[in-house]
Amino acid sequence: MTKVDESAVNFIDGIKRTLCGLPELSLKVLQPQETCVIVVDMINGFVNDGPLASPFIKEINQDIANFASIARGKGIDVYALADTHTEQSPEFTSYPVHCLAGTDECLLTPELNDAGNITVIGKNSTNGFLEDEFKEKILNKAYTAYIIVGCCTDICVQQLALTLKAEFNRENKIARVIVPSRLTATYDAPEHNRELCQLFALYNMSINGIEIVKKVI
Repeated sequence: MTKVDESAVNFIDGIKRTLCGLPELSLKVLQPQETCVIVVDMINGFVNDGPLASPFIKEINQDIANFASIARGKGIDVYALADTHTEQSPEFTSYPVHCLAGTDECLLTPELNDAGNITVIGKNSTNGFLEDEFKEKILNKAYTAYIIVGCCTDICVQQLALTLKAEFNRENKIARVIVPSRLTATYDAPEHNRELCQLFALYNMSINGIEIVKKVI
């Protein structure tokens, strides 16, 4: 093993130790009227059925549904971003055809749907921030804390969190963007190591001003 390899391994081990020691965040410290929860892509196409459905995404589905229900019970607004693609989506050159508009793949999972009173916003890309409806329904509100959960940690969750934080920095706006690590997940594939991608996504968000916590209670 070269010195460079040893340094990289030590660096990764350091990130793992940091993530193992993440704090929990209590909803009690947040003002309900100034807080929102954004659930990313917890829909059938990533949880239950379809070419991109993953058992690792499914593992966090019930916990996210429970969290959404608790948040709603405390008067916190909950939104859900849902992949809703046109047949012409250029994304299909990178991923299999998935979550076509009008199919069940675009629908919230039954568990999340049962959480009740969730505003769904469709998106035709990996970054829900870019949707006009996102800006109209979320950015135009006077929120100061944004809790982002869902999948995939290293793709849609990360892109949303970083873009949201960058927009607030541009505006000189003080706002908290919070990602609970135990309420996010990503998929596993030969060319996509789930644990490593999860690790570096959380790290990348943390060094860019995103608050990474273990969970929200």
